[in-house]
Amino acid sequence: MVSTHKNFKILTSAAVVTSAIVAPVVVSAAPTSFKDVPPSHVAYESIMYLSGKGIIHGFDDGTFRPAAMVTRGQAAKILATSLDLDVRNVKNPRFHDVPTTHGFYKYVAVLYEAKIIDGYSNGNFGVNDPLTRGQMAKILAIAYDLEKQPLRTAKFTDVSANAYYAVYLQSLIDNKITFGITRTRFAPNQNVDRGQMAMFVHRSELAKKRTETVNATISTFNGYTLQTDKGFYDIPSSLRNFFSSQNTNALRNAKISFEHDKGIITSITTLELRSSGTSSNLITLYGNAATLDGNLIINADYLNVRDLIVNKNVSFNSGMQNHFTGDSLYIKGSTTLNDYTTPTNRTLNFTFNNSTLNTVHLSKTNTNFILSNRSFAQSVTMKANGSLRTNDTARVNEVSVEGSLSEATIYSNVPKVSIATTRDVTLNGAGMFTNINILTKRLVTLNTSGTISVLDIPRDGYVNIGSQTWVTNVLIPWNTSIRNVIRNYDSAIYRIDRINGVTNPDRTPPYVPPVINDITIRTATMDANGFISMTFDQNPTKYKMTTKTPMYVGDIKTNQTLELTNLSIKNGTYTNGQAGTFSWSEGKNNYSTSYATVSSNGNYKTVVFFEDIRLKSKVFEITYRVSSLGLEVDTDFTDNTVTFLNNSTLSVAGTKGSYTSIAGSKISVPTGTVTNETELQRAISLKVPEIVVSRDITITKTCEDKLSRCQDSSHQWSDD
Repeated sequence: MVSTHKNFKILTSAAVVTSAIVAPVVVSAAPTSFKDVPPSHVAYESIMYLSGKGIIHGFDDGTFRPAAMVTRGQAAKILATSLDLDVRNVKNPRFHDVPTTHGFYKYVAVLYEAKIIDGYSNGNFGVNDPLTRGQMAKILAIAYDLEKQPLRTAKFTDVSANAYYAVYLQSLIDNKITFGITRTRFAPNQNVDRGQMAMFVHRSELAKKRTETVNATISTFNGYTLQTDKGFYDIPSSLRNFFSSQNTNALRNAKISFEHDKGIITSITTLELRSSGTSSNLITLYGNAATLDGNLIINADYLNVRDLIVNKNVSFNSGMQNHFTGDSLYIKGSTTLNDYTTPTNRTLNFTFNNSTLNTVHLSKTNTNFILSNRSFAQSVTMKANGSLRTNDTARVNEVSVEGSLSEATIYSNVPKVSIATTRDVTLNGAGMFTNINILTKRLVTLNTSGTISVLDIPRDGYVNIGSQTWVTNVLIPWNTSIRNVIRNYDSAIYRIDRINGVTNPDRTPPYVPPVINDITIRTATMDANGFISMTFDQNPTKYKMTTKTPMYVGDIKTNQTLELTNLSIKNGTYTNGQAGTFSWSEGKNNYSTSYATVSSNGNYKTVVFFEDIRLKSKVFEITYRVSSLGLEVDTDFTDNTVTFLNNSTLSVAGTKGSYTSIAGSKISVPTGTVTNETELQRAISLKVPEIVVSRDITITKTCEDKLSRCQDSSHQWSDD
């Protein structure tokens, strides 16, 4: 066990870190070459290391004299210098043989004050006495705070269990500082020479530094060596791709804390990124699948971090003032947006693509937090006004709205939302919420577009339900009036299906018109302009058009035109509620809907429009993809994929499910008489600006739904 000695008087924290540099690191003067210490000498590396740090010195004749004995006074100076102790204001230990004028006085005094050394019973320190191996063992163990423990791995015949130094030997052996002169002899009374002392101190420093963290600023790196303001360190193979030239800009002036073993980095405990890009030139940190054992701090703007595993936490500080993007990140700890100062009304954008996050804490006002592609967050806590959005197949398992915020916006389908604010709050956005739990006594306004499956309101809860919010089931305390907890209940009656699992008695079921299953066509023609004329027989004969989406009686009109507007196909980035508007007319009445869902299957995307916000009663469905051929589109009515030559804007005309291209698209359409059902469906799916009904049509009687009105088997419609 190695730790920092609690009684050291440290000169400066920087000095301590400097002393932590290990071989082959050089942080001060270059080591001196000694005539009598060739590279083959057993103590060469240790002598060079301590010489380079200015801890030991040679003689005027250029020698080091490694075989010369070390005195107790010399050992005191070497240890005090190695430990970087403050020798400026020392307390006099009053040893008879170490007066204040002695050259080793301040070193002996500071070690005595730190309880590392002691003197003899006669009042002397023995400053000129040779240092023995037994004395050395005790002094080193205390100086470098090595654990006292019984000797167990070595069987020294010359070491008594009661010897003053015996309990210090095991830690010296465990940390590879000393092993004895043979397997059975430690030689405790043998004198220590200068070469041995250099090795003992060098090895002790290494033992101390194995668990020591270096806090530094990155200067340069080349994949093998990291240069910091505290020295040079070797980069392990697992981090060489991380410290590669492609990350030069991202890691410039970054602050880093890491642990090392003999100068080799073993783990990064903290990395703070401080190099910013611009809105037109983002800086990217390429993780290259590396693992950051500790924390990642983002203190930079216009930054992209990708392909990195963070075992602990990610936090954002004041350097992030506009935009951050994370791609393919795995953050095992928390992701925190701290509250810091930004210009008034500025919105901060955080986007995570294909990333996995554990817990997310949003404490910064005016933030736009986006999860895209296959991103997932276990939980998101919103403590400040801002927005949370999921795109594509991204998911959030749980959202908590709490603290003193007054407004939160969520565009996502969330299984569980809890609201525990200390002030009145409004929840905006759109999505499907499985459960919303009201945990506050303040007024909560639910102004979301979508359905809440279960809204749980306690006795002291108060809720307003927005005009676009539908609630499947409201849970309230028994013997509590619904009007006491939902303040605008009278205006929200028709958007609340059940109360405590029982059908809302105040709601009148809407009328559901009958469904027409089949329309029988006798003949159909299309001219060069795309106009189709169809003749319907009173008796079913040859042609039949079957819709995948049920058609209602009220939909069968002449001169019917349906149009899909504001649907941008170009980049294919639709999300739920953002697919545009589907408009159609029935006689003199015009209708439209923007309630839609978007799903993907391979390269294809499917947009489905519904009649109301609850995403029920499908109106229109279109499937498309953009390929090298252009825009390929398919709908419920088609039996093949049709390719458009442009990929800008799509309009739909004709009956539900048909479509056409606009803005000068060239489409090959059949002309003349349509002779079979396949050609008819293909023609209808291409372009039907107008339907001309020349004969009556037959509507088959259906009575599949108990709420439907059964129609006469021969109800006839004619041209208006």
